[in-house]
Amino acid sequence: GYAMLPILIAAGLAGGIASVSAKAHSSPPHIVHFMADDTGWNDLGFRNPLITSPNLDNLAKHGVVLTRHHAFKVCSPTRASFHTGRYPFNMGLYDNSAEAIPWLKVNDQAVPQNFTLLPTLLSRQGYSTFAIGKWHLGYTTKSYTPTHRGYDAFYGYYSAMTEDYWAHSHSVAPGCDLGGHAKDMHNSSKSWGLQAADDNSTYEATLFGDRAVDLITSYTRGNGGGSAPPPPLFLYQAFHNEHDPHQAPLDALSEELVGHIKNDVYKVTAALINTMDVQVGRIVDALNTTGMLDNCVIGFSSDNGGPLDHANNWPLRGGKHTFWEGGVRTVAFVWSPLIPPSRRGTEWSGLAHVSDWFYTYAVGVAGVALADARGAGPYPDDGKNLWAALTSVDAAMASPRTEVAHMVHSPEYYPGNCTMSCWQSRSCPMVITVGDMKLSVGFIGDPRIVTIEEHAGVGPNGSAVPVAWGLSGGHCGVTPPVERWMYGGGDQQADPNCSTGLTSPVDHKTCCPKSCTKCGGADCGALPGGENNCCRGDIDRSGRSCDAVGPPCVMGGGGGGKYADRCTAPGMSGTPAVTPTGLCVSGCLFNVTADPTESNNLFTDPDYADTVAALKARLTVLGAAAPPWAVVPEVEHMSSSQLNTMKCDAAKRLGALAPIDV
Repeated sequence: GYAMLPILIAAGLAGGIASVSAKAHSSPPHIVHFMADDTGWNDLGFRNPLITSPNLDNLAKHGVVLTRHHAFKVCSPTRASFHTGRYPFNMGLYDNSAEAIPWLKVNDQAVPQNFTLLPTLLSRQGYSTFAIGKWHLGYTTKSYTPTHRGYDAFYGYYSAMTEDYWAHSHSVAPGCDLGGHAKDMHNSSKSWGLQAADDNSTYEATLFGDRAVDLITSYTRGNGGGSAPPPPLFLYQAFHNEHDPHQAPLDALSEELVGHIKNDVYKVTAALINTMDVQVGRIVDALNTTGMLDNCVIGFSSDNGGPLDHANNWPLRGGKHTFWEGGVRTVAFVWSPLIPPSRRGTEWSGLAHVSDWFYTYAVGVAGVALADARGAGPYPDDGKNLWAALTSVDAAMASPRTEVAHMVHSPEYYPGNCTMSCWQSRSCPMVITVGDMKLSVGFIGDPRIVTIEEHAGVGPNGSAVPVAWGLSGGHCGVTPPVERWMYGGGDQQADPNCSTGLTSPVDHKTCCPKSCTKCGGADCGALPGGENNCCRGDIDRSGRSCDAVGPPCVMGGGGGGKYADRCTAPGMSGTPAVTPTGLCVSGCLFNVTADPTESNNLFTDPDYADTVAALKARLTVLGAAAPPWAVVPEVEHMSSSQLNTMKCDAAKRLGALAPIDV
């Protein structure tokens, strides 16, 4: 079954990865980049033994791990940097939306058309280019969609996320008479244009893995002809995992895979990582089977740090939506047979930024002329070509990058007095890292360090006792409203006659067990919390109650039935607290090499006064040159209601979320 799949794939992949060696080729290397969504610093198995991710671990352990790789604090600006080689603010993407500036009206955001994206540069170099998964770089009009920005074909979704890993839906626009939701899954090509995908309600990681494997296996047959090799391939594989909604298949929550994890929330996170990892294994296996792997560069990075409600960034402080290291220092590595054997399995501590992938892939790997790459857009080119540093036999080779400007204050476009709700009405920040030192001025977000506990259950012989799924808020099944909105179903119950329990006094339909003795095959009395934590499930989120007739348990419930294998868990709660570091509103200076937890604020230390002054001066220079907010000029003249009406009409025409001119 499912639980054996990662083990079987890992066994074959480990030997294959370790033994793959570079061969002479007449064409540039294939490039495959895996972009994970919201994966925490400590969310992969090579750092965290709670996680089962053997395929990603093997790539990292036989490649080069970048220990100081940085991204933006949130999704879209990071993806824009990857595709353009610019800092987000140098494209006018100061945040995920323009809500940071209450007086600024921006209908929609997208990467401006005057930037040439990475797939276009690679196409000019002879590459075939494909994107699978999350886009989130604009789709207001067709000209902003993937196949109009350089990709030959795209299979995935346009938005920040889909609302359900199986239904692939997303909200359309306020007031749209489509029930508020439409499919956001697309199968587009330069050949056949934009169209909705026939996705068959497949779990997204599997859906994207299937698409990539089909692409790779057909690619070698359908290109080149005869014995001629196919053109080099660029595949941008952007998984949904582990972004909200926090959903995983029940099979991935087996005792074998997550029984050693105490908290249901992190069980789902581990399952999200594992389901992504299985597909990575399938994709790499397809590359190997088709003979593409011995001339291939594979990169992996997360678009930001992990959210504090379900991810693990330990030991880093903060998470997604913050400029603490836990929000902007992200897991990243590169694997290739082109890396010298002496460098494989090493870490590289050189300073890196997500914009560097643009130059590393285009110039370093594909051979695009540096002048052509630098001419790919207005404003300064911020990315650096890291290929020489990553493939040098000298593991200590310095990075060509000496600084990362995380955010600036633009006097006109992003002043220090912005009051975006996510900054809790405090001053928005400016942040820069130069060498070992990181300066922050302004509120930079939730400062917590969240740890994930391994369960403490110990058996009589000292062995670990597995903790069953469903003891801390996790539940499976689909509630009736969700079923109606996303799946077109009705209000069905797994046990409508309550044959296994008592009828709830609230709705006289939901079933409560007569007694709570067994849960997940375990004795409830021996589980953490005993009966009080037994079998909590869909009762809690549906607003119904069984408390009056016994322990708060539920047998089946929710949608149950054919959707009983679709599972989720609520996020971990926690109140942001002021720590010894403060909130950096007045200023923080950390040596993030010696102090990665950002616990020793040096801002007021007189020995560092010159450092603070120099970094502030550098931020002032960068901010003064920063451009206006990125806008979509085609719709800036419209009112919000006009634009929403056009979005709704477009969704009706395509049968899915769609550009307004489709």
